[in-house]
Amino acid sequence: MNIITTNVEHQLLFIFTTTIIPALGILILIGLIYPTLKNKSKYKKCELQIVNNNSKTIQLTNSLNTIKSLYESKKYREGILLIYKNVKDYIINELKLNIDKSLTEREILIQILNQAHKLTFNINLFTKLYEIYELTRFSNKEVFEQDFNTCINILNSICKDSFMQENGVK
Repeated sequence: MNIITTNVEHQLLFIFTTTIIPALGILILIGLIYPTLKNKSKYKKCELQIVNNNSKTIQLTNSLNTIKSLYESKKYREGILLIYKNVKDYIINELKLNIDKSLTEREILIQILNQAHKLTFNINLFTKLYEIYELTRFSNKEVFEQDFNTCINILNSICKDSFMQENGVK
């Protein structure tokens, strides 16, 4: 009886290691690749919700169509400025900061960095976006598509990180 049980256990273990584990691996791989295949566009709709006392929903990418049209018309400078403004406004709302209108962008950044531990995404993403924003805003140099795409990728990362955190996905 003991030999039969051991033999059945070995058969089940063999089936598990040769069939189920690879199948799970394939499912995980498909799950990781599917969003990329589904959204070949650089513009992914991403809604971030901030729940406050009124349970009001704020969309970070409420101006997504404007950003897309700026990209298509190669107005990368304006697109970067708009992306930065949207992300900054989202962060200010999420942190419930009262920003004095007389503050400079750098002073606003410092206030945000002081509260960064409350954010659901890596603050380095926002500081990178700020650096691109400052160069775009104050430089007379041409702004390239690569800079715009970097900002889009940062926007998508912030959306993804915030969405995953809000929904308890690790």
